[in-house]
Amino acid sequence: MDTSYLEKSIEVVKSSPRQRPKNRLRTRRFPFYAFGTFAGVVGGLVMVFYLAFLGLTGYHDAIHFKFFKYLFLFGVLVYGLYRYRLYLRKGAFFKNGILLGMYISFVAGLTLFVGNFLTQALAGDTIVFSKFNTIATTLPEFIVINAVIFFEVIVFGMISTFIALQLMKDKARAK
Repeated sequence: MDTSYLEKSIEVVKSSPRQRPKNRLRTRRFPFYAFGTFAGVVGGLVMVFYLAFLGLTGYHDAIHFKFFKYLFLFGVLVYGLYRYRLYLRKGAFFKNGILLGMYISFVAGLTLFVGNFLTQALAGDTIVFSKFNTIATTLPEFIVINAVIFFEVIVFGMISTFIALQLMKDKARAK
C-alpha cells in the first residue's frame, strides 16, 4: 500500500494554520461553474433589487444612480477572483481570472434580464424601468431595454474584471 498520500495528508493536518489553507486548496479543484453561477446570480439579484428600489422611489431616470449598480457587480467580481486566485498556480491567474469574470458577468446579466421581467410582471406599473429616457410601456420596449442592460452588464463586468485583475496581480514583473 502506498503510504505517501497518507503521509502528505498528515503533514497538511500538522502544518501551521498559516500554511493549511494553501496546502488544502491545492489538492482540490475549484468549482468554476458552480461558484461562477452562484456569484453571478447573487450579483444579478442585488442589481435587480437596487433597480427596483430606484424604480419605486422615482429615481428611475437618474443615470448616475443607475451606474451605482455596477459597484455591486464589482464587489462580487473581486470576491470571486480573490477566491479563485487561491486555487491557481502562479502565472495562471490573469487568463483564468478573465474567464471567471466573463462567466460571472454573463450569469449576472441573465439574472438581471430575468429579474427585471419578473419584477415588471409582478409589480406592473408600480416599478418603472427606463433606459435613455425610454420608459418600457410595451413588451418590445421592455425587451430592448433589458437587452441593452444585459449588454451593459457584460461590458462593465469585463472592464471591472480587468481593473480587479490589475489590482490583484503579482507585483513581480512577467518574464
